[in-house]
Amino acid sequence: MDQSTINSNVLSKPELLDLDSRIDARIPQFELLRTSRRAALKALLTEFDAHVQQTGTDTDLTLRSLRYRGLYNALNHAVRWIHEYCPVTVSEGLVDSNTAALELLAEAISYDQIWVQMSLALKGRNLITRIGEDRYLVTSANDENQELETARSLMAAAHFPDTVEDAANLPIDVADEIRRGIKIDGVTGCRLNYSIPEEVYRKAAETMQDRRLYQFKMDPSWDLGGYTFAQLERVWDVLKVLEAIHQLALQKLPRQRDRRRLNLKTRSLNEWVSEISRYAELSFDETKSVFEDLVYNPALYVGSGKKAHIMYQPFIDLGTNEIAQCNSLVMMSVVEKCSWILTEILRPKVHGELKNRKERYWIETGFVGYETESLRIFPNIKFKQGDIDILFLDIAEDFALIAQLKWTTSMDNVTGVESDDKQYRVGVEQAKRALDWAENHRTELEFRLGLSPGSLQQTSFHPIVIAKETLPSGVFDSPEVPVINEDLFHWIMKDPHNLTLRQLWEISKQAEFLPKENVHYEMFEPEPLEWGELTFMLQGVAYRSLPRRWDPAVDLMIS
Repeated sequence: MDQSTINSNVLSKPELLDLDSRIDARIPQFELLRTSRRAALKALLTEFDAHVQQTGTDTDLTLRSLRYRGLYNALNHAVRWIHEYCPVTVSEGLVDSNTAALELLAEAISYDQIWVQMSLALKGRNLITRIGEDRYLVTSANDENQELETARSLMAAAHFPDTVEDAANLPIDVADEIRRGIKIDGVTGCRLNYSIPEEVYRKAAETMQDRRLYQFKMDPSWDLGGYTFAQLERVWDVLKVLEAIHQLALQKLPRQRDRRRLNLKTRSLNEWVSEISRYAELSFDETKSVFEDLVYNPALYVGSGKKAHIMYQPFIDLGTNEIAQCNSLVMMSVVEKCSWILTEILRPKVHGELKNRKERYWIETGFVGYETESLRIFPNIKFKQGDIDILFLDIAEDFALIAQLKWTTSMDNVTGVESDDKQYRVGVEQAKRALDWAENHRTELEFRLGLSPGSLQQTSFHPIVIAKETLPSGVFDSPEVPVINEDLFHWIMKDPHNLTLRQLWEISKQAEFLPKENVHYEMFEPEPLEWGELTFMLQGVAYRSLPRRWDPAVDLMIS
């Protein structure tokens, strides 16, 4: 098929919506959706945990991260389907739940891959072309910057340990010590009963705290609407420790099939809250306020507005006063980020009030420490047409950066990436206005900053946008105003490079930090995506990481 024929067969918006309906029409036929909701959820969560454990053995951390993302997105779809289609009360013996759950999870993984491509097409980033009966070609609608597109995942991996063993929650010798201290008390139904001596819990908690990869970044005192970030952190730390201990208790069982059958932890709401509150040293009511937000609420996953994600709510209500913990989600979820977005959905007024306080808190905790005798930092400079979030001034070099801050910590999905890009575009326009004002009001700026007259007359001003975590997508184009994140700011200005403000600007302006094709990643054409009778071929839109990981010590191109 020649290019002109392909171009003429690109699906229009109505055709994309029709194809989207065809894709969803296949969902109700899956066997697991004909059994009881309780049985379906238990079987699905069991299969999901088994898949996560298998994926965790992959030594390629970037590939492992992508597979994890595919798994938890698939679980997000599958749990929603179960709540939509499974009857609440029906005999559990209608189907082989475990086999049907394996099928549903595999199909949900395929669905998510196609769902991503459809979402990108509906947002205008991808083109979907009909190339035959039920066969479609997916290509990019624009000339994307693939190096920038890969940066979100490949550069984020710089935070993680180099080997799987280093990334383990508990070292082997500590795990052995804790395992020996666990006393198995027997099995009741599908529940493994065991006791944990205080010193066993304390040893696990101390070790996991020392090896924690993610630190909370919000003000611990901020109230999310019934509990604070500090209380959320304490609850989450307890959950992770108890889950690690649970896995060690399972290892004491001699038969693998018993370990698998008893892997899923189920408790009543009061049992969960009582156990957590004891170890978190919080009151029952305080713990309950946190825990209830962590229980899956089906109403938050449907409709046209902003939706929740199962990563935000890793506890699933099975009915009959049973709540199951999705073990792997507890270990994988970045709960602070998830709870921030969940609060926006549940309590938008509270979220709005906190959002107004984030920037000041970020400046105080994230940037003030960079100030030196030569490098001055001036936050929150207001003027009629806008403001400057931070003015960085290198007095020795007569060089200044006018920075706009964007606290972007969205989940890495199509909607989140699009939302981040919108914030960066706003930041770019704000930075341009601020630059224009500063260059034309130097004398006023000197007075407002308490600087000596004439000290800014020869200063070279430049605009920049600094994000909290994420970077723009490959379709973002801002040649005049670079966008970096806080990690890059730190790597350049402090460890490992300790450079100047001018060098930071030059590196940021030329984007001399992005992963390189055929060095850190390569483009490839994956196997066709199959969904029932539909086949999707991907061309020029997929990449995979190479063994050489992106490393800030060597891959920040310092000229």
